[in-house]
Amino acid sequence: GNPPLVAEEMYYTFLTRLKNTCCRHVVITGGNHDSPSRLNAPKGILRALDMHVVGAAGGPEEEIIQLKDPAGNVRATVLAVPFLRERDFRVTTSGESADERIERIQAGIIAHYQELAEAVADEKGIVIAMGHLYAKGASTHAEQENIYLGNLDNIAANQFPERFDYIALGHIHRMQKVGKQSRIRYCGSLIPLSFSEISDKKGVFIVDLEEGKGLVE
Repeated sequence: GNPPLVAEEMYYTFLTRLKNTCCRHVVITGGNHDSPSRLNAPKGILRALDMHVVGAAGGPEEEIIQLKDPAGNVRATVLAVPFLRERDFRVTTSGESADERIERIQAGIIAHYQELAEAVADEKGIVIAMGHLYAKGASTHAEQENIYLGNLDNIAANQFPERFDYIALGHIHRMQKVGKQSRIRYCGSLIPLSFSEISDKKGVFIVDLEEGKGLVE
């Protein structure tokens, strides 16, 4: 929420170095530990460099990002969904039980992705969705508590709309597929964040997506 200046310097140095690579676009979303306003503060400047920041949920107008080639053609559409807080679901119920609260949150997450899928239903080309949550079937560490508490399964693999060609998830530190689906993956953390992760494989996923075919393996 309030990172030290040395951490922010590393962040901006990393983004600066990316501009000298083949990477034409960067999409950054906020996680449960991030300050949305702090992430969003430089978003106007970063946008001029084709770096897109979504610190907090803002609906289709904020979260749908089109990635264009130098000629201005849309090559992919990214649904940049950050960590969804309870207030983002726009529904509160007094006197609800813990189980009812969890069910409401789960329904809100599913509805959020469905709304975005409907918004891009007529879009041509590749659609990539992002998220910061627990997904059913993912393997995690005991040290990682569910960010919504209670039931660990915030959304199942088959509850993500089929329109999404690839779903890039964050929060769980172990890189893996979700529900044995290659199109749904956690990239994991780049470094071990606890002693229980020392033996974990760390890395990044580089995936090829082709219009009309989706993920090419």
